[in-house]
Amino acid sequence: MNHLQLIHDTMDYKEIDKEVADVILSKITNHRQYLTEDVVPFVFFSKRVSATVKQDIAAKLLEVPAPESFHHVKNVKR
Repeated sequence: MNHLQLIHDTMDYKEIDKEVADVILSKITNHRQYLTEDVVPFVFFSKRVSATVKQDIAAKLLEVPAPESFHHVKNVKR
């Protein structure tokens, strides 16, 4: 949630200083590997997201066709 808010705020900041905002956005882009569809369900446990937004997200998710198969990712030890 924080990461997405930072992206949103930085895009708004382009009106003040486009050059700085573009540098920030390029750096953020290098660190978005964890922003995938796998983390979407966590929004439903957030107290920072309104019930209306959660309902909207749930409605959109229900519009997406279920995949025919799922891929399994092994846990990677770091």
